[in-house]
Amino acid sequence: MNPVRILIAGLLALIQCSVYAAGQSALQPQQVYLHLGYDWVDVDDADFDGAFSAEGGLRWAFSDNVLLEAGVSGINDSETDTLEDNTGSYQLTLNSWDFLLGGHYQFDFTDKSYGFVRLGLLFYSMEIELEEGFYGLKPSGKDSTSDNGFGFYAGGGCAIVMSPNMTLEAQVIFKRRPDFLDGSSRPFDVDTTTISIGTRYSF
Repeated sequence: MNPVRILIAGLLALIQCSVYAAGQSALQPQQVYLHLGYDWVDVDDADFDGAFSAEGGLRWAFSDNVLLEAGVSGINDSETDTLEDNTGSYQLTLNSWDFLLGGHYQFDFTDKSYGFVRLGLLFYSMEIELEEGFYGLKPSGKDSTSDNGFGFYAGGGCAIVMSPNMTLEAQVIFKRRPDFLDGSSRPFDVDTTTISIGTRYSF
C-alpha cells in the first residue's frame, strides 16, 4: 500500500478520535505545537554536522493524560566536511521531511508543570546530495538521489503552564530512519537526536 495513503488514513482516524475526546477529556481537546531545536545526525561511516530544525503539529486529547499527535519535522542541510583524495574532493548533504504519527503521555509534577513522553511512527522522504570537485582538471558537479520509508521516534521532556491556553515545552527526541537507499548495495540508517524548546497552544 502507498505509504502516503497510510498516513492519510491515520490522520483521519486521529480526527475521528478527537471528536470523541472533546466530550470525554478534561484537557483542551485540540492543541497546536511548534518546537525549534538542534539535531545531532548519526550515520555509519560518515561524519555529518548538526543542523537547526523545527517541528510542528497537532495533538488531540484522548484522556486526561494521553494525547494523539501528528506532526512534521526533518533534517535541514546536514553536511559532511569536504573530504579529499587523489582524484578530487567531495561533500555530502542530507535533507529530509519526516511525518510523525504517535502518542503523547503526560504526568504532573505540580499544578503548573508536568513531564511527558512521546512515541510513534514516522514516514521519511530523504535526499542525499554529492558535490564533487576535481582540482580544476574538469568541471565540478553535483548529483543527488532520494528515497523514502518508515521509521520511529521516541522522546520526552518537561513543560511549564504559562496560562490556561499557553505552555512552554523542552524536549529531547530520537528519530531513526532505517534502510535509506535500501535498493542499493549499501543501505544505511540515519539517526538524529534533537534538543528543542517550543510552545503549545490549546484551543
